[in-house]
Amino acid sequence: MAVFEVVERKNEVETKKILADFATLLEHYYKGEWGPAIKVAKHILSITDDGPTKVLLERSEAFVVDPPQDWNGVYVLKTK
Repeated sequence: MAVFEVVERKNEVETKKILADFATLLEHYYKGEWGPAIKVAKHILSITDDGPTKVLLERSEAFVVDPPQDWNGVYVLKTK
């Protein structure tokens, strides 16, 4: 599944770095590597206020406390 986000091009070098960091965040997240995912997410959020990064950070922090059983990378919504 592909996820798309519109990004600003104010500083193209910084944008490319943030996108590379986000790809790393996704890799850790899908592998269930919560600690590294949290670290990368916090780094991204220190640079920019990114909604998808906030969501993945919140989920990763919750998974540290209550790990999902049989993690396959699919997040099941708990509320509507």
